Amino acid sequence: GIFRLIMRKEIGGINYDDDAALIEGAGYLPAEGMETELLTVITNEKNEEGQELLEEKSSAGGARELEARAVGMRIRELMANGEIWDRSKGCMRKLRYSDIVILLRTMEGWADTYAEVLESMRIPVYSTAKSGYFTAPEVMTVLHFLSIVDNPQQDIPFAAVLTSAFVSLEAEDLAEIRTADLAKSLSGSTRREDISLYEAARAYAGNLQSDAARTDAGNSGTAGAVSQSGAARTGTGNPEGDGGTVNPALRETLQDFFAFYDSVRARVPDTPLHELIHLILTESGFLDYTSALPGGAQRALNLRMLADKAAEYEKTSYIGLFNFIRYIENLRKYSQDFGELSTISEQDEVVRIYSIHKSKGLEYPVVFVSGLGKRFNMQDLNTDLQIHPDMGIATGYVDYRRRVKAPTLHRQAIRRRKMKDVAGEELRVLYVALTRAQQKLIMTGALADEEAVEKMFYRIPDDCDVLPASYIGKCRSCLQWILPAVRQLNERAERIGLPEVIRLRTVRPSEMVVDALETGIRRNDVLDALREVSRDRVYDPVMRKVIEDRFSYVYPYARSAEVPVEISVSELKMEAIHGAEAALKDLDEETVPGIWELPQLSEAQSPDAETTESTEPGEAVSEGSAFKRADLKGSAFKEAGFGESVSGGAARGTAYHSVCELLDLRSLAKLEGEML
Repeated sequence: GIFRLIMRKEIGGINYDDDAALIEGAGYLPAEGMETELLTVITNEKNEEGQELLEEKSSAGGARELEARAVGMRIRELMANGEIWDRSKGCMRKLRYSDIVILLRTMEGWADTYAEVLESMRIPVYSTAKSGYFTAPEVMTVLHFLSIVDNPQQDIPFAAVLTSAFVSLEAEDLAEIRTADLAKSLSGSTRREDISLYEAARAYAGNLQSDAARTDAGNSGTAGAVSQSGAARTGTGNPEGDGGTVNPALRETLQDFFAFYDSVRARVPDTPLHELIHLILTESGFLDYTSALPGGAQRALNLRMLADKAAEYEKTSYIGLFNFIRYIENLRKYSQDFGELSTISEQDEVVRIYSIHKSKGLEYPVVFVSGLGKRFNMQDLNTDLQIHPDMGIATGYVDYRRRVKAPTLHRQAIRRRKMKDVAGEELRVLYVALTRAQQKLIMTGALADEEAVEKMFYRIPDDCDVLPASYIGKCRSCLQWILPAVRQLNERAERIGLPEVIRLRTVRPSEMVVDALETGIRRNDVLDALREVSRDRVYDPVMRKVIEDRFSYVYPYARSAEVPVEISVSELKMEAIHGAEAALKDLDEETVPGIWELPQLSEAQSPDAETTESTEPGEAVSEGSAFKRADLKGSAFKEAGFGESVSGGAARGTAYHSVCELLDLRSLAKLEGEML
């Protein structure tokens, strides 16, 4: 259909005729609503008075968000009543999220936007893009907290922490702190512009102790002892500050925050960085808070990843909180992003976002080909120096005497040839994208207004079956090819009494606003219903029984889970040694009286008979004598793992090594004291 009208040998390198056409191989039972669609998203909509409904939506980022929201709305419609043919079962089945794939020409800047918008619409999504880690709200909040731990005299990070879940202040609270006139700057100035937000908050809370005092107090090791409240330190509970009235509840909130803040800052000098981050997350409850938010598993994983990155950083030659903050700032400055760790995989029940290149050779039940309104990348065509493998090198003409510059004929020829090459490559990529769908294809693209849509409806002459090559070569986006082809196909179908081949649909911002409002209203209704739930009332006895059984379940084979799948010889050896140590620790003089005796070896057994003297049990052993077990074949040695066959030099060597390995040094010290 479409490619018969737009693919020409002059542009794409092939005429799309019957010999080159894609022939359907697998047969799918046609289902209602499975026809091909083209969604054009209008970004600039005006009301009856001529005013634009949305602000800042004509930018690239705003257009992407609107298009992503339109895709999300269509996905929800499909999930509500969509069905596809299941060839393995030979019947129709309900559409699943895993049946849907979104294909993009480029992932950078697009995949993150689509994933964020779809997640906000409660649509599970998986993207292969690796970016967005440093822009994650939970990561930014912790980095702001680390920044003010390093240097609190930073108003923007400090305000970010105060308004985050760490303190949960509102803008009105910050204004009250700023206008309280209770603080002085480090230089002693009382001018409001010279006082940092940190100093103003300290004064409001009454926490005016010096950094040295806070560091000394931090040695106590508890947050509550590090920074006492202003009332407790001054001996009064008066909510009046040094120069104005304060809100007691706000003051108490700030005092609690500074107690925790001071305890963290006091631990910086002697605490590894990754442990410090873990301390901030756990003792403040911030990790638990983020885990309870929508997408909590992903957020918690991002925070743990930050601690892991700090541990990796500490293995380098750079150490310290200050250097780590500078390291993160440089990564953000030069766009080096770790990428968010994903808690889901592409095999899960999710909508997947792929690049068109990655989808080559694959097919999916339902495919969205999005971003068709994106302009082709023509930056290489605007440089002064043009290079082509067949046409050589060309530059513009420059007259330094007259100070003028003009394009040369050779440069213009190369540029036009390269424009045709770019169009041909984009046409081939579009062919790959539009042939990935098995049962339903939905094409989407964003345009500024409906006038832009009408301008793209190029009318093909009646005596021509395809779009002219001159028009195809001048197009700057895929929509400029698709819209005229779709219009021509639908008009031809209408003339012979057939339904439209490709369904055209325009989505306006007003529809998206209504959808967002309805979604918000439904969400608020659910929240209101949850708030009215009584904890003492049993709404569903059967479900309560199921929940109680699941939470009280005890795995009956827990001990089996501790058995290793495989074990090395070294591990067996260490297990035997630990068992021998345990057996010897259970022995004492009453159970085995001879174990602590130090008898001398006989002359035949002594390694040095000339220096061996008779020694009574319990007496000191002279030089040249050796420890000798009264009975090497006794029960204690059997329990320690020695067999019956030890004798002679092997017995002595075994005894020496075993005694040195297993002897309790504390008992030897006690024995030496008794001898002296």
